[in-house]
Amino acid sequence: MAVLHLSAQGAYSDARRRYADDVLSFSPWHALEVHRPLGPIMRSRRAAYPASSDFRHRFNGIEPQEPSDIKELPA
Repeated sequence: MAVLHLSAQGAYSDARRRYADDVLSFSPWHALEVHRPLGPIMRSRRAAYPASSDFRHRFNGIEPQEPSDIKELPA
């Protein structure tokens, strides 16, 4: 048995938090086919996710981005 002492790490900088909150968007349909949502309630939400994202980006005056590499994220 061992005891590990790990110091706390700051997972998100303010820049990374703002990037995640304001620039990125989430959709459960942006996944592998086998992981996509099922059922009529989730299908009805399918229009709500992009509408919410579009409104948020227009309201904040920010273009949505789809990073393809971790290096594109703020430090």
